Amino acid sequence: MGHATTSFVISDSTYPGAGASHVAHVFPRQTGSYADLSIQAANLMTFGAYGIPASGPNLCGYAPQTADEELCVRYFQLAITSPLAVLNSMIAPMPYTFQSKTRTGIVTALRQRLSLFSYMRASLRDISDKGGVMHTPLFAMFVQYGFTEDILAASDVSGFMYGPALRVELQYKQFTYEKEVRFPAGSRWVRLNTWDTYVTGQDYLSIMAKTGIDKEVNIYQMDSTIVPLQDASTAMRVEDLMNASYTLSVALGNQNTA
Repeated sequence: MGHATTSFVISDSTYPGAGASHVAHVFPRQTGSYADLSIQAANLMTFGAYGIPASGPNLCGYAPQTADEELCVRYFQLAITSPLAVLNSMIAPMPYTFQSKTRTGIVTALRQRLSLFSYMRASLRDISDKGGVMHTPLFAMFVQYGFTEDILAASDVSGFMYGPALRVELQYKQFTYEKEVRFPAGSRWVRLNTWDTYVTGQDYLSIMAKTGIDKEVNIYQMDSTIVPLQDASTAMRVEDLMNASYTLSVALGNQNTA
C-alpha cells in the first residue's frame, strides 16, 4: 500500500495477514449511533493488528439508513486517519445536501485528511516493510509512563496514536463540543496547525479541547518526531496535491533533537 501503483482487492472475507496480499476490507454498515462510531475506531485498531491496515468504514452508511448530519461529520473526521474510507451513494446521504455548518465540517475533515496523506503513505510503507500497526490505543502507548487512569479507561477509543508520531482526539458523544485531553507525565506534545506546545512535569497535564463539528480534529505531535504536511487548503482530491507545497513539522525532544 506504500507505492503509487499498488492495487488492492476489497474483500468481505479476510484472514490474519491478508494485507500482505493487498487485501482491503470495508467495515459493515452500522445502525447509525455514536456507540457504533466508536466500534468503527476499534475496528481500525483490530484489523491493523491482524495485518490488514487497508481497512475503514462506510462513511455515513447506516442500516437502516438515517440522515444524522452531525454523526456523518464525525464519520468523516474518523476517516482522517482511515487508510480506506468509502462513500457509497447507494446507501449514504450525499454531503452536498447537508446544512452549511455540517458541509463545512466535512470539507474541513477531507482537507485535514489530505494534508496528512504523505504521512499516511509513509507510515503504511513502513508497516509493509517492517510490520506494525497504524492505530494504537492510548493505554498501550502510555503504559511506559505509568499512566494508570488511561490504562483503566482502555475502552475509550476516541483517542489513539495514528502512526508513530501523531495522537488523534475524536468526539464520539452526541451534542458535545469539547473533551478532556490528558497528556502523561514526562512528555512533550505540539498541536498541529496551531503549534501550541504542551509540556508535562511529574504529573499529567489536562486540557479541554474544542471538538465542534466545523472545527479541525485535535491532532498532537509527539516529541522527537518529524511529520510531513501538505497545503490542502484548496484541495478536494488527491490529484490536487500534485503541486501542493510541503511543510515539515518538527517537534523537538528534551535534547532539542528530532
